[in-house]
Amino acid sequence: MARPIATPTRLLMVGTLAFCLACGASLPVTPPVEVEPEVAASIRVEPQSIRLHPGEVAQLRATAWSESGLQVAVEGLEWSSSSSDVAAVSSDGLVEAISPGEVVVSVRADGIEGTSQILVLPIDEVEKVARITIEPDSLALLVHQGRRLQATVLGEHGNVLEDREVEWTSDTPEVATVSSDGLVAAKAIGRANVTATSDGVSSSIQVEVTPPPAASIRIEGAPGELFIGEGAQLVARVTDAWGAPIVDTSVTWEASPPELIALSMTGMVTGRQAGVVTVFARVEALEALVRIRISGHSTSLELKPNPLNVDLGDKDRLRATVLDENGAPMEVGEATFHSSDPEIAAVLDDGTVFGRKVGTTSISATVGPLETHVQVHVVIPRMSKLFVGGNTAGGLTADGRAYFWRAPLPTPDGQEPQPQTAVPFLAPDRFESLSFSDSHACGITTSGETICTGDNDWGQLGNGTRDLSLDAVSLGFRFISVSAGYGYTCALDPVGGAFCWGNNLRGQLGIKPPDPVLEPTPVQTELLFHQISTSPSRVGGTTCGIALDERTYCWGRELGDPVDEGPPPSSSALTEVQSGETFVEISASTGGAIGSLGHACALTSEGDGYCWGSNITGQLGNGTSETSSVPIPVEGGHVFTRVKTAVSLGSLGFSCGLAEDARAWCWGSNAFAQLGKEACPHGNDIFLCYESTPILLSEQLRFVDIGLGSQSGCGLDYEGRVYCWGYGAVGRRSQGYPLEVPTQIAGQE
Repeated sequence: MARPIATPTRLLMVGTLAFCLACGASLPVTPPVEVEPEVAASIRVEPQSIRLHPGEVAQLRATAWSESGLQVAVEGLEWSSSSSDVAAVSSDGLVEAISPGEVVVSVRADGIEGTSQILVLPIDEVEKVARITIEPDSLALLVHQGRRLQATVLGEHGNVLEDREVEWTSDTPEVATVSSDGLVAAKAIGRANVTATSDGVSSSIQVEVTPPPAASIRIEGAPGELFIGEGAQLVARVTDAWGAPIVDTSVTWEASPPELIALSMTGMVTGRQAGVVTVFARVEALEALVRIRISGHSTSLELKPNPLNVDLGDKDRLRATVLDENGAPMEVGEATFHSSDPEIAAVLDDGTVFGRKVGTTSISATVGPLETHVQVHVVIPRMSKLFVGGNTAGGLTADGRAYFWRAPLPTPDGQEPQPQTAVPFLAPDRFESLSFSDSHACGITTSGETICTGDNDWGQLGNGTRDLSLDAVSLGFRFISVSAGYGYTCALDPVGGAFCWGNNLRGQLGIKPPDPVLEPTPVQTELLFHQISTSPSRVGGTTCGIALDERTYCWGRELGDPVDEGPPPSSSALTEVQSGETFVEISASTGGAIGSLGHACALTSEGDGYCWGSNITGQLGNGTSETSSVPIPVEGGHVFTRVKTAVSLGSLGFSCGLAEDARAWCWGSNAFAQLGKEACPHGNDIFLCYESTPILLSEQLRFVDIGLGSQSGCGLDYEGRVYCWGYGAVGRRSQGYPLEVPTQIAGQE
């Protein structure tokens, strides 16, 4: 069952009742108020009057109004004409003029009536045009757009004169044209007045034409390549959606990177620097770009590095670059290289330079008509380790490259010897350590391989033969240290086992003499060592070692025993050095015309120096020339970090120690300036030229290591420079001969 719809009266009563219940029973109840609906009191017809000609029509509209002035709805409107011969009216109020006359058109509903006066004019009485309206009353168009205007012709009685012809004109047709039916077409930016005329009456509106939005942009006139200093005019072509050019528009120009060209606000570009530049033209949100290669002219040729320092035996590379007028590199052809002295530095086609001999030369490069050259200095690099033995010294660079140099050959009286420079040690690997004697050299590579080169008449190379080898010979053994003596070699394996090979006339191999041994052979002892020292000078033959139990042993030729005639005493048996001290480093040397003259020096862990053996030239450093068969302290109270010994062919022994302040002290024979001071005057007895206590080698120089040769010494400073003094090892014409002060080796940077 459907719920009844509450009438306003019932709703009011319910609301009132609810209110009263909320207020309490004591409140009085107000009776409901009846609301009467609005009813039509009059009918109004619009328009109130119309003038028509026969055949014309007009629409009437009727509205009903209450007495209170409210419009109300009515139904059943009935239209009628007082004379259908003059004007007829339809049921919806459409009036049609029939013939001249005057008539009243009425509309009735609910007993009320409204009217309109209709005047039908004769046909020969044409209503004159009073005014013209144009829709819209103003117009804004983009170029190439169009819109139709609507003109309404009104007569003097306010009637729309639909049968009147209208003529359309534009006062600025180059901006906007108008067709005979009112279609306006925008042609160009600007303003134009469009006029509608009928029977001499006109009305105008203003048409404003604005630029159309840009639809596309492109850049014309861009060359693919532009040389520095040359210019080109770029043009930005902007078109609208119809493909028509837009000329009066603002274009923004930009270049990236900007330094390559000069770019004006009008698109003029001028090359400045070589490279590829991107030029942008922008209009509103549109962008176009072109890429232009800016090229320079070949103006100069640069060769780097300049100058070039190349290590002896090493290589480096020169790079030739053609430069433009701004000094920027150009990719133009290949360079041709030439060395003015290939014996010093040779150069390949790709600019790789090989340092062959210490010296300076010039290498040129040519590209087309351009040519330049650089000075190339072939130098000995800085060293990180120093090794000296016999008449040979050498060093290792930080990356393990090996270099060595030997004493100069004798020259006739009155002539200075030829300068000696380092020669690369030819080996397939880099080195951890080296050892030199008068006859051969050995080293341990960074990969742990032991190799030797040089004389091999006693089998000292350890390759199983007695054949000379100027190439590196690998022993196939893994040693942790190696010491090259004159005609023999000794080494220690990783656990401290001692091995020797080569000359064994004096038992210096620790094996029963006198036959030579051609391959590494264990010393006949169960002792293990942490250092082993051989005699690198001619007629040597003493070997010493410090065992892991801190005791010192020697074997082979005895140290310091004077013998008037016959062979010097020797033994292959290991003999412990009798001393109340224990040593951490030892250096032993024997040799000379007097067979057994030799000595050794050693260091304690506290840095105290001890020496023993022959002392005829003060080489023990104790202030006397008396031989000692046991270690005795070196005078002066010096604390040493290294100690070295050497004996010349003339049995002239000397020693040096490196103090903890990095200064070197030397003692013993100075016949050939081995102590770094003036040698004996020519003709003096060289056996009287010595110092029996340590003297300072140099006040200025500080060394990290020192080494002694037969008649010379060398030191390595903290910057990797090598200084040598005495007879041998270096030899420099400019310094005389021998070197009486420590002098940096020839050719080192």
